Amino acid sequence: MLWASLKIEFDKEAIWKSAAAAVAIVLSLLALELLRAIIEPLSYQFFILRLHHLPVYAVVGVVVYLLSLIALKAVEKRDIELLHDYFPSNLRWIADLFSCIARAG
Repeated sequence: MLWASLKIEFDKEAIWKSAAAAVAIVLSLLALELLRAIIEPLSYQFFILRLHHLPVYAVVGVVVYLLSLIALKAVEKRDIELLHDYFPSNLRWIADLFSCIARAG
């Protein structure tokens, strides 16, 4: 009976846009790994992360995800306002930068 009175709705547009951005991350990390394999041809391991490569993969993943969300127009004004409110005052420049990039895209 509780299930019938509980109505849950999902934002289908946001779900598919974030899923598409996640696919973009996977493709970019695979491309980055292929590039690493070309640069270091003696390494016979594919997608075995070394700790010194981990920050590069993390930064590339975050940048690709954010740019994908911007390209898909998934970022709304209230999202930027939430970021601005969430960050401490000395890091609000990140939200401002993201806002400028989102408006340009």
